[in-house]
Amino acid sequence: MPLWFSAAALIHLFALEKHHTPSGMELLFGNRLPLSAEHEPSILVGLAEGQSQVQLKVHSSTILDYYEKGTLKREILTNGDSLQVAIVESQPAQLQPYVQITSLPWSKKDKIIAEKKRWQKKGLSNLQFLETGVTLGFRGYTMDTRTIALIHTTKHQSAATKLSQTLLQKHNHRTTRGQRLIKHPSGYLRVRKNGQVHATATSYIRLTPTVAKAAALSFIPLANKKTNKKTNKKTNKNKSTKINTFRGTIYITVDRHGKLATVNQLNSEAILRGVVPAELFASAPKEALKAQAIAARTILLSHLGHRHHSDPYHLCNKQHCQVYGGFSREQISTNQAIAQTRGTVLFHGRHLVDALYSSTCGGHTEDNESVWNTPPHPALRGRLDFRPNPGQELFTHRLHEEKVLRQWIKHPPKNAFCLNSRFAQPALFRWERVLSQADLKQHLNKRYPKLGTIASMRVIERGRAGKVKKLEIIDINKVRQTISLELPIRRSFGHLPSGTFVLDLEKSETNQLQSVRFQGAGWGHGVGMCQMGAIGRATAGQSFEQILSHYYRNSNLNKLYD
Repeated sequence: MPLWFSAAALIHLFALEKHHTPSGMELLFGNRLPLSAEHEPSILVGLAEGQSQVQLKVHSSTILDYYEKGTLKREILTNGDSLQVAIVESQPAQLQPYVQITSLPWSKKDKIIAEKKRWQKKGLSNLQFLETGVTLGFRGYTMDTRTIALIHTTKHQSAATKLSQTLLQKHNHRTTRGQRLIKHPSGYLRVRKNGQVHATATSYIRLTPTVAKAAALSFIPLANKKTNKKTNKKTNKNKSTKINTFRGTIYITVDRHGKLATVNQLNSEAILRGVVPAELFASAPKEALKAQAIAARTILLSHLGHRHHSDPYHLCNKQHCQVYGGFSREQISTNQAIAQTRGTVLFHGRHLVDALYSSTCGGHTEDNESVWNTPPHPALRGRLDFRPNPGQELFTHRLHEEKVLRQWIKHPPKNAFCLNSRFAQPALFRWERVLSQADLKQHLNKRYPKLGTIASMRVIERGRAGKVKKLEIIDINKVRQTISLELPIRRSFGHLPSGTFVLDLEKSETNQLQSVRFQGAGWGHGVGMCQMGAIGRATAGQSFEQILSHYYRNSNLNKLYD
């Protein structure tokens, strides 16, 4: 069961390390969330994984601690010291694959029994319950993000994939797959200090600045050598030379694969300093930056305990969670927006909103259930993002109709907020892609190898804003393939900018398909806040409260901590 700790409890946790080896792995692979003296949750963010070695440089006084032969060792590193950590021996994590059949909020957990019985009648026997999410206490208020999921466990990942496909084909039920951690990974880390072998640590090392909030550590990219099989020569696969600096505590630990993961532990507000400028232009209007800060903070907290269950961190630093660039990405303007909205998040009723956002909606945002396999959320309804002029009434509620959508794409509203931003990119507000028969084969064969030469394709179902929810492809041998949900559809055709598009099939004189023209609107999934639209609205004089109330309907702002 998820737990939360006070600062005193965290001190007790460190004390336990003297007697349990290595208890830091329990922290890294668990859902425990210590609360700082400022009442902020302390969160683990994954910076990298799958590495054979990691090199870093120290900029200010830092505590290095680790276990060696069962003994906890601790020392002080000073400015200019360097460490190189390499994995020398490891045991990967023991994981159990599963298929998630359905999931309900914790407040509706009593209904999960009926769901289990319903699926047992359909032939599923190895069903279990899985609790995800966390509970956190803030100023007398309990934030509960827990859900209860119905899962079917399997012995192998291939069996989980097969079951997921069977449920889709037989019951038209889309599922998700995951892995449950059964046993932590373990291993030995060779630590070199200033070029000399220094220690052999068990499973992890921890580096903590002696001065709170200091940006004490930088990571130096190492050459990732890859051997060319033809020439037998090694080349540098990692061409990046960027050095990133981070605040907070850094763990170098064994990941689920038996390689090295780099993890940054720090408080929620400090994380946001590296998130907001990575997700929105730091020179955007102040009210747009405040709206972005609140949306990012809400997502940060609402996703805790729901992702990366088999990894040594709560959230990653990529788009999958939120892009996080550490101290290196911080800007004065975004730091100010974060400070001015400190602790403020979006709620719907007593629950955090999944405050999703994307770059450019194209003039209309989309319902969440039209993009993902999730229940409709009252705060994530598709919203018009322009002021309709006479003659544009059709666009307010009929974009799911093919003829109306074609007119919408061809004659877009010039007063759309995401077009009236100084950062707007017209080529993404409205876009076009043409794929030849060879292009189609190249893209589709990766995912659907049974498809041959494509004869036709059509849209079966759309969402409120015109997003394609279901698309059918037919080849010349009458083999049919249905693709569902926005992201799988976009990826199937080489990562289209969005799922809002119409199709034009271009055929030869003998009625053979030669190419398909995609004409579309927007960039990204289009659910929740349109970032370019938020900038347009701020430019037009709207406050962050007005911006957020438009994109997240029926939501309210609450301050969790000062």
